[in-house]
Amino acid sequence: MYQLIPIGCFAQLTHLSIKALRMYANEGLLQPIFVDPESGYRYYTLAQAALAARIRLLRLVDMPLEEIREVLQATDPEMVRTHLTSHHQRITDRMARDQKSLLLLQRLLEKPDAFLSFTVKVKEIADQPLLSLCTHAASGSFGQAIRSAFGALITYARGMGAYSPEQPPLVIIHQYTPQEYKEVGTDLEVGLPIQRPVEGERGIVSTLLPGGTVASVVHVGPYHELEIIYPALEVWIEKHGYVITGPPRNVILTNHALVTDPAGYQTEVLWPIIKGEAG
Repeated sequence: MYQLIPIGCFAQLTHLSIKALRMYANEGLLQPIFVDPESGYRYYTLAQAALAARIRLLRLVDMPLEEIREVLQATDPEMVRTHLTSHHQRITDRMARDQKSLLLLQRLLEKPDAFLSFTVKVKEIADQPLLSLCTHAASGSFGQAIRSAFGALITYARGMGAYSPEQPPLVIIHQYTPQEYKEVGTDLEVGLPIQRPVEGERGIVSTLLPGGTVASVVHVGPYHELEIIYPALEVWIEKHGYVITGPPRNVILTNHALVTDPAGYQTEVLWPIIKGEAG
């Protein structure tokens, strides 16, 4: 016969709070072995301490409760390893995002007005024949996704005899929202201006990128700092009576063969706009 341990004593034994034990019971992770029908008081056994320790360890590494449930239910060690590897990658990605945020914050501390005093120009641009590839880039993988697409586009344009090296490539950010851009990534259209329209194939689309009125900002610095430029430019556009008519375009002005320091990267953000109606 096993010995019943009151929830208060079990909490001390496992270094878990009573509140946490109640939550784990409600989530189906660690149920009391007996609940007094009259008092509602909960009891555990010493054998459950090992399970409690496992839950506590997984919570210490900030694993979500739903995934903890899957780990506890897993009977295959490889399945447990898969969950742990997945969570390890999630923490790694979060740390990378936090590091970028720290770098941005450091620049703001050094120059508080650096991202609030940029120069916006309103200008007209012409229609441009374009080869493009659409892809989804997860947060932290923008550079890799863009470089891969640019390589495919340049190879195809050269094969078609339409490559225009003097025209800088660009990236169109579809369905942009600041939170999604930072946390889960976004849909990208990687574009390469070409000399003339050509046929597309295998996901490469040949189109005419429409010109018109755009709000333009030239940003000097790492590409991830554009996360601040976008919302600030949106505010400027609205404040000056314009309406956005399309997704933002990032024109890559930097020759990476010559500029290797991200602090020297130059990007022109172009956002299609029209003048709003008065009143």
